[in-house]
Amino acid sequence: MALNPVNSPVIELMGRLDPADGVGRTSGGDRSDKVCMTIRVRDESISDIRFECDGCQATVACAATAARLARGRHLDEAAEIAPDTVADALGTLPSQYRHCAELACEALSAAIMDYVFRCVERERPE
Repeated sequence: MALNPVNSPVIELMGRLDPADGVGRTSGGDRSDKVCMTIRVRDESISDIRFECDGCQATVACAATAARLARGRHLDEAAEIAPDTVADALGTLPSQYRHCAELACEALSAAIMDYVFRCVERERPE
């Protein structure tokens, strides 16, 4: 069965939140894959999330899966989403594409850390 992009849950997660409470970017080093995650946080949970991706189909699938898993979760729970969690949620991810799951999780973690850093900066006295 072919995936209809118009009805695909991936489409609603693609793009960038503006404004975002946290932004995380990562790249694959010697590979050209790049992932950017933007999050909105309400009551210490990820209320909304979007991703932008420049990479292969496996990178898009991993970024979309990480975003789907993180949405609605408490920040602490979302920060624990690991490459194995993403691979398991996908059902199958060949070992040569494991780096794609790693990139997605790194971008998610970076977005969460950016949010935490912004909160600390706001609370710092001038």
